[in-house]
Amino acid sequence: MRKLMLAFGAVSALTLGAFGCSHSLHEAKADYHQDRAERAAEHGNYYKAAREEHKAQRDEVKADEAPLP
Repeated sequence: MRKLMLAFGAVSALTLGAFGCSHSLHEAKADYHQDRAERAAEHGNYYKAAREEHKAQRDEVKADEAPLP
């Protein structure tokens, strides 16, 4: 019984850890796309800047809706 409880605890810890990382992952992606948008705008490529800005906003929404922070 003890081994079963330890195995269940290990699996649940790994699962919670994986879901907890999604918030920071989406925030990192949003920062990356925001940086690319700024760089594209500096070079005069406004269409690419708008696309990257849209991707950044989408990732910010995903970060806000992540199951666990």
